[in-house]
Amino acid sequence: MKQCVAEKLDLQLILGEHSFPIINDIAETTNVSIHRIFLTSIVALCHWTMETSLKGAQAYNTPLILFGILCGGSGKFQKSAPIRVVKEACEAVEALDRIPAKNSSINASVNMESLCCELERQSILIQLWDELAVFMGIFGNTRIDRAAYDRGLMCEFYSRTGIVRRQLVSRHNVMIKPRLNILAAGHPKRIIECLTGASLKCQDQKDHAEDGLFNRFIIAVAYKHRPNRETIEPNDKIPKLAHLFYLTKKLHRSTEEYVYNEEAKKFMKDVIYNYDMLSSDKSNEDDFLARQFLYLFLLLVI
Repeated sequence: MKQCVAEKLDLQLILGEHSFPIINDIAETTNVSIHRIFLTSIVALCHWTMETSLKGAQAYNTPLILFGILCGGSGKFQKSAPIRVVKEACEAVEALDRIPAKNSSINASVNMESLCCELERQSILIQLWDELAVFMGIFGNTRIDRAAYDRGLMCEFYSRTGIVRRQLVSRHNVMIKPRLNILAAGHPKRIIECLTGASLKCQDQKDHAEDGLFNRFIIAVAYKHRPNRETIEPNDKIPKLAHLFYLTKKLHRSTEEYVYNEEAKKFMKDVIYNYDMLSSDKSNEDDFLARQFLYLFLLLVI
């Protein structure tokens, strides 16, 4: 647990000399944690890669799809600012391409039926939620069986097969190669409830929530830092996030397939494999202990 808290990402190494200044400039001028800006930006970048996939170590390709959660408290400098910054950049990209608002790929469906209809009409969408509670309203909260079905579909969107079907008595949706990226911002208490099922009222609901949906989400919990009292103006010599998104979209007009280079393969073998082995060994332990570990971890870093 102490090792997890002590670990920090070297974003400058991950992003490189061209992308890091863009993210860092936003963090400095908005007083927002760079880690929150980073997660929000990479979710949007995955959206703008369109049909791109990564050829993994297995026999199938992995689509560039990310689900993310920003964990933070109230206030404009906590969790809402990164959502707003990235949303405005995405809107700027669509404005440059003269895409009408009604055809926007930024989706705000309030239930699964609406979302499936949109994915049936337009296969590539991104959801940017300022509140995790609103995102949770997508699932059929009035019927337990419908909620379990909707959550299962969301898991399928993450893994993305060629065709996803949603069949009800009154409607039948067929979604061809749906691609959905999601980012939501939530308070620590709400996130813990989603991960543990503590907010569900009855045992049947808790059983239906054991689908591993939130295991698919990357959670960004920023380190607390004192905000800068001085106002820092944006550097006009540094490209903006909209430029990065627009360029990414234009470079992926056709379907691309990325592969690991030799350095990445070595990292997969030396680091990821060891993590998978440790995770596999621990997976048979009591689920209660795993949940308590997660709860304590979040308390330590919040």
